[in-house]
Amino acid sequence: MNELTFLGNGSAFHYGAYNTAAYFFSEETLIIFDCGESICNRLIKLGVLTKADKICVFITHTHSDHIGSLEALIYYNEKFLHKEFHIFYPRAARLKQLLKLTGVDFPFEIEQVPNELAGYKIDCVPQKHIPFSYGFFFYGEFSFFYSGDTCKINPRAVNELNSGKIDRIYHEATCSSSPIHTHISELKRAFPTPIRDKVCLMHFDSDEFMKECEADGFLVAEVNE
Repeated sequence: MNELTFLGNGSAFHYGAYNTAAYFFSEETLIIFDCGESICNRLIKLGVLTKADKICVFITHTHSDHIGSLEALIYYNEKFLHKEFHIFYPRAARLKQLLKLTGVDFPFEIEQVPNELAGYKIDCVPQKHIPFSYGFFFYGEFSFFYSGDTCKINPRAVNELNSGKIDRIYHEATCSSSPIHTHISELKRAFPTPIRDKVCLMHFDSDEFMKECEADGFLVAEVNE
């Protein structure tokens, strides 16, 4: 099963951890979720980018802790890797304009999210965070929902986990008061203890909070060092 490997599990201001981002391989394709400030360097340092013929990056939203090194990744591939490279985001023109403002000065495209890729069927859904935030359902050998940042738990994801249609939910969590993130109390209500071992939490405010989530029976996103 292609469970996700995490490059980071921290929230925007948890400077002791890397930005939340994850990846997996399927059919010689590297699929990455988000590319925050610390992530391009992590991908290079760990040698992840050299292990696939094609690189695909799915963007959940445009906060800097989710796209802050996307420009660097574009340049790194253009200058050093020369691999087939795709960036997927539903508001393609919006993200392209932003990257051009950062100085990307060679032809590149931001693409709409595909319905199928590397043996997986994909469904992109809006999430309640900032405008134009998205989560992703992936259906294949290992089926899962990746929430991105959101203040509302997706009921479809809950239903599909309970019915066995998906194997895992990767969901953000916070212990602080925030109108745009999901408080741990909401996650406890949505997921009773017997199924918490199928819910992997990410985007932690602190290491202490991560330990609390683990003690509550949730999986936690472990960072690949």
